[in-house]
Amino acid sequence: MGTFLVITGMLGFIVMMIILVIGAFKRKGKAKKHSLLMGLFFVILVIGVSMLPATEQTGGADSSEETKSADTKNEESVKENDKQAEETEAKKQAEEEAAKKAEEEAKAKKQAEEEAAKKAEEEAKAKKQAEEEAAKKAKEEAEAKKQAEEEKKNAIPGTLGMTANEFKSEWNGAVNSLDISDSMFQIDNLEVSNGDVQGSFQKMLNQNIAVIGTINKADDSVRDVMILAQGDGTPSSGANMMISFGLLINATNPSLSADQRGQVFHDLGILDEGADLLSLNNSVVTNGVEYSFDGTAADSFGVTFSAGDPDDN
Repeated sequence: MGTFLVITGMLGFIVMMIILVIGAFKRKGKAKKHSLLMGLFFVILVIGVSMLPATEQTGGADSSEETKSADTKNEESVKENDKQAEETEAKKQAEEEAAKKAEEEAKAKKQAEEEAAKKAEEEAKAKKQAEEEAAKKAKEEAEAKKQAEEEKKNAIPGTLGMTANEFKSEWNGAVNSLDISDSMFQIDNLEVSNGDVQGSFQKMLNQNIAVIGTINKADDSVRDVMILAQGDGTPSSGANMMISFGLLINATNPSLSADQRGQVFHDLGILDEGADLLSLNNSVVTNGVEYSFDGTAADSFGVTFSAGDPDDN
């Protein structure tokens, strides 16, 4: 309204001023009337101008309210945008944290799987090694057992330090040194038979005297030699037994003198006056060889005279 009055007053005032100027030039009587109209329009202009601030103030208030409302809306929009930005950032952060957590879990799972695989591999390796060691130990034990059995089988429990052929040579040499004319004491051939544990040989000098020996399988050495004899009641049979005993001492201990060989008989009690050979059972060690006489089984097997290793097991 104020704006309308101002415009109306301003236009009217300008129009009347123009008319008044023109009338003044023409000097007509209408100048006074025109002056009054111009004053009227001027008053309208003043009124319009006086009303204009109020209108503007009202418009300003409305504008202020609108501005305030716009600011509020802008502030709310900013807040909403900030809220959305915060939510977006929070969502993004949550997604990043979830992705990081998933990555860490996947990494931990992979590490656990690798450790489990490594552990399984180590356990398999340890198991294989244990099995190999057990197999190796079992093999070693089997080999040791086999070797022990072989050693036991081939053990040398005792030895006279000569082979069967060497014994035969020493025996025949003793026969020749004693100048015995009876050829029955000669050993021409000595066959050795192999048993599971040890070998053996047997030579019959006559129907009443046998020479029996055992052989170590490990080195073919003579373990011991025994003379098994039975008398037939004649003096010659008894003499032949004593000769065979002497030959055995000479063959197994060739370094002994005749007196030392005779001492063996004395030590055994064979030559003792009034000795009962059928109840005699003695042994003696001479120069590393053990000599034994046993007449207690004469009724069944005859008397035995043997030479062997004193450390025989």
